[in-house]
Amino acid sequence: KKNRNSFPRKLYLKAGDTLNDCHAETLVRRALVRYLFEDLLRPTDKMVNFEPTEEKGVFRLSPSVSFSLYISQPPCGDGSIYETTKVTVRKRKRDEIPTEEKEQGKTKKPTVDSNRTGAKLVGWQGKQAHGSGSGEWGQSSRQSVGLTRLKSGRSDLPKELVTTSMSCSDKLCLASYAGFQSALLSRFLRSPLKFKSLTISRPPDSSKEAVHNAVTRALWGRIERVCTTKDTNTQGGFFEGSDPPKINICEEKFVNHRLEVERKLPELGESSDANQNKRRKKIPASGVAINWYEGGGVEVVTGAFGRKQGASSRQISKKTCSRLSKPAMWGIAIEVAKSLGVEGESWDYSQWKQSAEWYKRLKNHLKGPDGPLRPWVRKAPPQGISPLLPLEERM
Repeated sequence: KKNRNSFPRKLYLKAGDTLNDCHAETLVRRALVRYLFEDLLRPTDKMVNFEPTEEKGVFRLSPSVSFSLYISQPPCGDGSIYETTKVTVRKRKRDEIPTEEKEQGKTKKPTVDSNRTGAKLVGWQGKQAHGSGSGEWGQSSRQSVGLTRLKSGRSDLPKELVTTSMSCSDKLCLASYAGFQSALLSRFLRSPLKFKSLTISRPPDSSKEAVHNAVTRALWGRIERVCTTKDTNTQGGFFEGSDPPKINICEEKFVNHRLEVERKLPELGESSDANQNKRRKKIPASGVAINWYEGGGVEVVTGAFGRKQGASSRQISKKTCSRLSKPAMWGIAIEVAKSLGVEGESWDYSQWKQSAEWYKRLKNHLKGPDGPLRPWVRKAPPQGISPLLPLEERM
């Protein structure tokens, strides 16, 4: 689930052929899209997930197919702000204490803790999100709910080294509405592909209800007013059948889950050094990210560089590109267009991104000037990349 890669904006602008976000939710979405592209390369009667429509080169999802997503802990960002089972007793300022309690000498008050997210607020300075009830920007509002956030990272980094990748909560929120299929795959569809359900493991320090409420708010609650709007201009009549994904909270405890291991760390061995136990309380994030899909085998990516394991920051070549990177996804989209005999082989990357009008319209409902995700950080188009065709990947 957890690793170190949220790529700095400085490196993203120079390298459009890297994986800029290696959080598990992002990797599994891209791996699923890759798998679906490879399905479209099969003969029509051999496709597993799609069936053809009357329009050439356009497909619909087979009625027997649905998608479910499992996440080992709440997604970073808004979904990670939930009440915990911990209670903290804090000393209150004199002007915060009611007169009656002052007379009784009650200067302290027990409060229920909330899990805090390290994901940074973006774009909400002095504003409120729809239905969030959040206050003005400042120390007290950094854990306000219902707001867009960037991936977590060190707070002391200069601006050019801060990631521009949106939090997993925001990305899953967008996918809950506009689909997870990406702009490239949308070229061959006329309606979104959405997760029917999301299953999330309950962290040890929380209740099932608290996590369910937080994830529901992050993925659907903040965009619900948009989702109930009927838009007859959207192909497929999407809004008439728009339903939220079913959120399941998993009670099963996995022995090697990071949070479970961290919880037991103080019990492992004895030490008279309290600081040593404190340091051992957290397991360092992994430096690598693994992606797998049926028929594609396993690929390991180094999070620090966004390239295949074994590559260094100086090895900028197609051989080190991940199969989930922009050039590789663009390359397989071109292969699909060629195999289907439809337009797209000569398009540049920007043309592919703009090719699905219905998908652009759905995204704009959330990310446009009046949308609940309007502060979404838009990256500059990558410069100088070329498609990495499937045959080149195997060389």
